[in-house]
Amino acid sequence: LGVMAVEDISDYVAYTEHNHLANIVAALDQFDIKSALESFDMTACKEAELYPNIWDYDEEEEEIKDEILHDFEQMKVFYKKVLEAKGHVLVSIC
Repeated sequence: LGVMAVEDISDYVAYTEHNHLANIVAALDQFDIKSALESFDMTACKEAELYPNIWDYDEEEEEIKDEILHDFEQMKVFYKKVLEAKGHVLVSIC
């Protein structure tokens, strides 16, 4: 969610400069998302109050896991493209 958070604003905004991206890409490539999803626990997500608040939808657990996998893969593609373009990343959660 960014290396450096922007302070004194109401929304969450953070950025990651280019010099951090190679390490992030390497970590994303090494992370075994499929194994992580095997032990995925929606109750633990709810107890941790993770954003977004979707953890009561037990009947949709497989769809949520599929979405997490898809979004993770898309995030890897995004960070690789930014790294190749010698760019920076800005994250905002409103």
